[in-house]
Amino acid sequence: MALDVSDKLNYQIEQSIGPLALLGDALYAGILQEADTPARFDILDLVQREESRDSDHHARSEGAC
Repeated sequence: MALDVSDKLNYQIEQSIGPLALLGDALYAGILQEADTPARFDILDLVQREESRDSDHHARSEGAC
């Protein structure tokens, strides 16, 4: 049986955001959370490190003049 475009779209939606897809994603996220993988990534820490690196670079540049 060949699927038309509408059937294919419905299939993709059901696989992406259907109840079983969401349940599977939640279960997988729970397993990853329990295993603590990946390690917590805090975007604010990254921004602070970048700002610190930029200010250090700027201070060194001013000292060289």
